[in-house]
Amino acid sequence: MAIRQAEPTAKSEAVTLDIAARIATLSPRECQVMEGLVIDYKMPDMNGVELATRLRHRDISAPIILITGYPDENISARAAAAGIRDVLLKPHLEESLVTSIRGAIQDGHPASACGTGH
Repeated sequence: MAIRQAEPTAKSEAVTLDIAARIATLSPRECQVMEGLVIDYKMPDMNGVELATRLRHRDISAPIILITGYPDENISARAAAAGIRDVLLKPHLEESLVTSIRGAIQDGHPASACGTGH
């Protein structure tokens, strides 16, 4: 499996934002088929920890894996507080991402991955 880090463009940043906004507004039915999320830390209008926090406030219980090329000393603690399963560092994701996704799927999550929110 080859994973390449693409240079961001205005179009890719807009798509990332659209996807993040869409994920944050998933319906309960859509959440039931979601087995997990891999989200990037750096996005145009919010970061991955903020997105995870929004999802958890909506009672979305699917496992979340955060990838980042911008680690700092507090990211693991902030990620854990947001309910993120794993934090993986770019650019060498290949094996760690596969391992983390397999673990998340094997651990499973409740059938109702979404709730009504708070």
